[in-house]
Amino acid sequence: MKSLKELQTNFPIGEKIIIIGNEPHPKNPDKLIVGIVTDYQEYNYGAFLIYKDLETGEEYMSMSIAMHYSEELKNSLLKLSWDERWNIAGRGLAIITKKDAKRKIDNYN
Repeated sequence: MKSLKELQTNFPIGEKIIIIGNEPHPKNPDKLIVGIVTDYQEYNYGAFLIYKDLETGEEYMSMSIAMHYSEELKNSLLKLSWDERWNIAGRGLAIITKKDAKRKIDNYN
């Protein structure tokens, strides 16, 4: 987990980010979430980003991986499925197999 100070230093309010999660988006598994950091939420076990989804305008707290936005990164990530994005961004934290990815998507249907 990141500390509040780490988040504030690495992802200042107003920064454009890409969110990579270990679960598929319920309505569109391969949706790439792009947002703007709006705030932070601190708990005794770590701190999390609050971001505004640029597509929907809704705010969410992220327990997922945030990456600094660039058009090049966005275009590269769009070529991958949600589970491939996680496996790259998570750097081996918890690999999602194709079998697990299919099961997770099937659970939403």
